[in-house]
Amino acid sequence: MEPIDLATAEVVKNAIRRTTLSQATVAKLAGIAPSTWSRRMKGEDGFRVWELMKVAKVLETSPGDLMDEAFIAAAKQSGVELKKAS
Repeated sequence: MEPIDLATAEVVKNAIRRTTLSQATVAKLAGIAPSTWSRRMKGEDGFRVWELMKVAKVLETSPGDLMDEAFIAAAKQSGVELKKAS
C-alpha cells in the first residue's frame, strides 16, 4: 500500500461523510464495481483518474481538491510539510 493510495481513500471517505450518501451509493453512481471500490477504500489499490473524476462529480467537488488533500496528507505521513495553494 502506497501512502498516496491510503491518503486518497481517507480523503474520499471524509468527503462522503460530509454528504448524506453512503459509500455504496457513491460507488454505484460513479460506476465502480463493489469489489474495486473495496480495494480502493482500503488503500490496497489506487484510484484511477477516471474514477476520481466520477467520484468528485458525485460528491459535487473537483478531482483536484480531492487530490490536493491526498497529496498533502501523504506528504505529511512521509515527513514532508506541504500546504495547499491559496
